[in-house]
Amino acid sequence: MTYFPLMLDLRGRPVLLLAGGPETSVKLKALLEAGARVTVLAEEDAFGLEALEREGKIRWLKRAYREGDLEGYFLVISHPKDKAIHPRVKAEADRRGVFLVAVDDPQNASAILPAVLRRGELVVALSTSGAAPALAVRLKERLARLFPEAYGELVAFLRTLRPRIAQIPSFEERKRLWYRIVDQALEELDLDHLLLKERPEIPVLFLDTGYHFPEVYAYRDELQKRLGFRLVNLTPALSREEQERLYGKLYETDPGRCCALRKVEPLFAALEAHDTWFTGLRREQSPTRRNLEPQEEARLPSGHRLKKVNPLYDWTLKEVFAYLAVEDLPYLPLYDQGYLSIGCAPCTAKPLDPSDPRSGRWAGKGKLECGIHLHGKEG
Repeated sequence: MTYFPLMLDLRGRPVLLLAGGPETSVKLKALLEAGARVTVLAEEDAFGLEALEREGKIRWLKRAYREGDLEGYFLVISHPKDKAIHPRVKAEADRRGVFLVAVDDPQNASAILPAVLRRGELVVALSTSGAAPALAVRLKERLARLFPEAYGELVAFLRTLRPRIAQIPSFEERKRLWYRIVDQALEELDLDHLLLKERPEIPVLFLDTGYHFPEVYAYRDELQKRLGFRLVNLTPALSREEQERLYGKLYETDPGRCCALRKVEPLFAALEAHDTWFTGLRREQSPTRRNLEPQEEARLPSGHRLKKVNPLYDWTLKEVFAYLAVEDLPYLPLYDQGYLSIGCAPCTAKPLDPSDPRSGRWAGKGKLECGIHLHGKEG
């Protein structure tokens, strides 16, 4: 038999339980947790029925089933001591158009109860269509190991996002963003700020080259204040003034050397102490990043290897901004001025080619990367 799977909202709905079987307490507890208005038919109080009725949680009819008892009920669950009454109960249920669960007697039922695993608001239901309930129970036990309590916490977090994502006008953009967020979480390649909520001790490395736009420093400080992460400010061996005194304006005469001194060397020195490196790289950003993978291995000049994780590898800029809006996070105001890829101020201009966000970086110098991220073509 083929059953149609369905989740029912029983809050405030009248449900009749024909009690007496060994799992009566389990069925009754589940109905009460679902918020049903439960009437119990049972000749004996073997399940704490009197106390539950006194507390106003159930209505207890102290007798056996009679013809006509099903009138007015949304759902009937029959689990008596003697299943011989099931054909009569089913006949009445069919006549009244009421769904009937006949426990351990699927041929006399119009509905069956699955084995259920709950993790907060995450509900996983398993059924063998009445053929082998014991198998469903064992599969549920396996799933319990596969889906720990953290999955319930994930559902609770996603619920908080729902009203904000609903504000995005485009259905396709909403759908795409939902799958981005869920996929990242399930792959444990979570967005940096979500990771920091759980592990605030993880350091966030900021390359303070001395040449950033003032807006970049203000944005760094605002994010640190909002998210409370452990900021580690990385500075080059030479100050900006010392470097210019020794070499002049390297960003004009030798931008590769300038990037090496002010970005590559400080970062690689700091990464020596770590085994994992999270980045914000995206394939869309540059031709040198089009083959970017979600997880790669980085090898530093010293030979030290570490895992390089790129959670946003296939995100678009539009999706990034949609996520910032959903999470109520600020964005760098330079984007409002037309900048699409932002590095040190002397080497950053508005894109020369609107289809290439990085065409404003090191414009006219034949350079696409600073040297930190080695993906194909290097500048």
